[in-house]
Amino acid sequence: MLFHSTRGGDKDKDFASILMQGLADDGGLFMPDQWPQVDLKKIKGLQSFVEVAKEIVPLFTASSFTQEETIKIVENTWHDFEHQDLVGIQTIENISVLELFHGPTAAFKDFGLQLAAAFFNEVLEKEDKTAIVLGATSGDTGSAAIDACRSYARIKSFIMLPNGNMSEVQRRQMSTIEAENVFALRINGTFDDCQDLVKQAFIQRDFLKPDQYLLAVNSINWTRIVGQICYYFFAYNRLANHQNLNFSIPTGNFGNVFACYSAFKMGLPIKTISVAVNNNDILHRFFASNDYSKKQVHETISPSMDISVASNFERLVYDFFLDRSTSKCAELFNNFPNQGIELDEAT
Repeated sequence: MLFHSTRGGDKDKDFASILMQGLADDGGLFMPDQWPQVDLKKIKGLQSFVEVAKEIVPLFTASSFTQEETIKIVENTWHDFEHQDLVGIQTIENISVLELFHGPTAAFKDFGLQLAAAFFNEVLEKEDKTAIVLGATSGDTGSAAIDACRSYARIKSFIMLPNGNMSEVQRRQMSTIEAENVFALRINGTFDDCQDLVKQAFIQRDFLKPDQYLLAVNSINWTRIVGQICYYFFAYNRLANHQNLNFSIPTGNFGNVFACYSAFKMGLPIKTISVAVNNNDILHRFFASNDYSKKQVHETISPSMDISVASNFERLVYDFFLDRSTSKCAELFNNFPNQGIELDEAT
């Protein structure tokens, strides 16, 4: 399995390369060259989340890691979860609720970030290098990234927090860690301002040492998506009525929704994916009226969703609406957000 950029500039990349690069050089997001297919009968026979992950993760890592290396990493990745299955499922009448808050920071992002951190460290050990993690957060990404990376001495984490709406618990999770390799930075701006600084740093990179990587922990990193794909297949494994699944997913940066879409492309029998948003409604405006334009961020009681631009949405536009046309995708997103995106009927 090799990977390429949604905008066409980077292609034929192996897994380790996109893991450590994060954002493509042309500003696009990495995608697999094709969607691997999952044997659903085999998934239904598995007993645990980790066993499901051992079927999913190697589908994306084979270009850089042997099957044995990947299995070993997966078996030792997820830690400090309070639920024996990592994921809980509660059923209320005919609705099942997927509990993704049993990790050490009580965020679903513990799944993707612990997986990414384990693979980061494996590459750094092999190459005898160090790395800087640079991330933007509106709440849960930062605390999950810090927790996932702080035990790896080769990684220093710099997480940017917007000056404003954030839960006190999450602020303390990031700012009270007693570790020499963790740095929480308060930015005078919104999450989008923090995200812009991260993207600019990944384009520039001139502050790095020769033996140092700059690592992405936001969901622009494909490994984050891989970790999240796993729990959709785990849900299929555990639900008795598992045909024509419907998922309703709250989202800000669209990573969790795109992981669900990825599972669908890999063979999961999903009928509907409902995208739930708060007052920051760029995704609702697109699906309701074909209007994907950046507007001012509104502070709400769900700060992790207070995002005016959903970065991972580029992946969906590229794969679903543009039929994997890198030239069309580059034309749309190179002009965004100065020019809003509106897809025509031909698209």
